[in-house]
Amino acid sequence: HRPAQEPTVKLVRATLIEAIVGQAITAPLATYFIFDKCKSAGMAAPDARLPGLFQMYKHFAIAHFFNNFFFYWAHRLVHAKPLYARIHKQHHNWLATRSIGAEYAHPIEQVLANTGPSVGSMLLFGRHPLVFWMWLAFRLEETYEAHSNYYFGDTFLAKIGLTHAENAAFHSAHHSVNRGNFGFWHLDWLFGTMDSYLADGGTEGYVSKHLRNAPSAVE
Repeated sequence: HRPAQEPTVKLVRATLIEAIVGQAITAPLATYFIFDKCKSAGMAAPDARLPGLFQMYKHFAIAHFFNNFFFYWAHRLVHAKPLYARIHKQHHNWLATRSIGAEYAHPIEQVLANTGPSVGSMLLFGRHPLVFWMWLAFRLEETYEAHSNYYFGDTFLAKIGLTHAENAAFHSAHHSVNRGNFGFWHLDWLFGTMDSYLADGGTEGYVSKHLRNAPSAVE
């Protein structure tokens, strides 16, 4: 387990520039060019009637499985030696997770491991635009919390299911040792890539030994 390191000013500046370019230029251009593809896949007009509650639940469930599966394998792929130095090492310049670091990734990784798994199900199956944006907001919150290096597991929001505290511990452990914990725990457990995390006590063990606790935010 590597000691946490605060990011340098140079790294923060590079991350901010990349985030601004991605959010202000790349993402709008990509949206413009894929919009017709989405319509041909069956995406409804923004003012179309919303699907029923059960349908929305089903769409979210399918999006979860799609994202979990493809993110796990894409992330594991970019950790392979031929690809790590060329692609994924950029993201791991953030030795300690911070929410802003979620934006710092090679363009190939952004498409292959981040954007593709997150929005692929919604676009390929032509979901209602409002359902798509609800899902995207959910995924962004999940991503930024997972990179926050804070554990909100003891808060009221966690008790009512509105945080992703376990993800924060899980992904912080990944950055600290740079192996295993590639995606979502059920796939990591199934393929044996979270064994060292479990040996360290899992979420409870990692939080107590290594991670800051949200209410006190003690370094």
